[in-house]
Parts: sequence; C-alpha cells; structure tokens
Amino acid sequence: MYQGSCLCGAVTIEIHGRIDSIIHCHCSRCRKSSGTAYATNGFIATNDLIIKAGEGFITHYEAALGKRRHFCKNVDLQFTTVMKIFQSDCALG
Repeated sequence: MYQGSCLCGAVTIEIHGRIDSIIHCHCSRCRKSSGTAYATNGFIATNDLIIKAGEGFITHYEAALGKRRHFCKNVDLQFTTVMKIFQSDCALG
C-alpha cells in the first residue's frame, strides 16, 4: 500500500495495488504542469485508488477529449489524470 497527499494535506489518498509503467513524459503539457523538463508518471488501476479524505477539495478539468486532470483546489497541484482510453487505469504524476 502507498499513501500520499496534496501539498496542503487536505486530500489524502491510498493506493492498494501496483504502480506500473513509471515514465518520464516530455510533452509540452507535462513540462508545463510540472514546471520542469519532464513529469514522472506511474499508472495504476482506478479501483486501487482510494480517496481517504478531502474529496470535496478535488476538482478537475478536461485537458483533452477523454482526459481529465484532477487536482486539489487549495494548492492547484495535479495528482491524477484519468484517460478514457484506459478506462480502468489512471496516471499519477
């Protein structure tokens, strides 16, 4: 099990399962959202992600057709991306 939170601590999560295909993405959106030359992302099964606290602090926007980026409203920090093409998967990064 993995545990994590947003920077302000309002949203806490647990991951019950494997993190697969950890990658460094260099696309312009990942570079912009991370403020670095790349973003490190790992893929998990959506069912393995448990929101422990702060669900009301989570918001999202549709970054591209079928691709939602979720983040904490308080600190504007992205923590998941859900892509319709991988309906059972989401990316952490």
